[in-house]
Amino acid sequence: MKEVPEQDLLIERVAALDLGKAALEACVRVPHESKAGRRMQEVRSYATTTADLLAMADWFRCWGVTRVVMESTSDYWNSRSPSTTDR
Repeated sequence: MKEVPEQDLLIERVAALDLGKAALEACVRVPHESKAGRRMQEVRSYATTTADLLAMADWFRCWGVTRVVMESTSDYWNSRSPSTTDR
C-alpha cells in the first residue's frame, strides 16, 4: 500500500468500486499503521467472475473494510451485488 494524506475522516476503513462491464477497479483506504493523520491506499483490478468477486471480498475482509461504495455509469452492478454483499 502507498501512503496518502488523510482528509476529514468519516469512515475509518472504506473501499470504493468503479464498475465496468468486464472488469472493475477497487480501492481500499485505511488508517496508516504508524503515522497518525495519514492513510494507506491500494488499488486492484478484478474481473467480473464470481471467483474474482469473492477474492475481492476476501481482500476487503483482510483490511477490515466496513463500508463499500460503488460507481457505475450503467446497470452493470446488478449482477455483481449479491456475490459481495452475502459475504
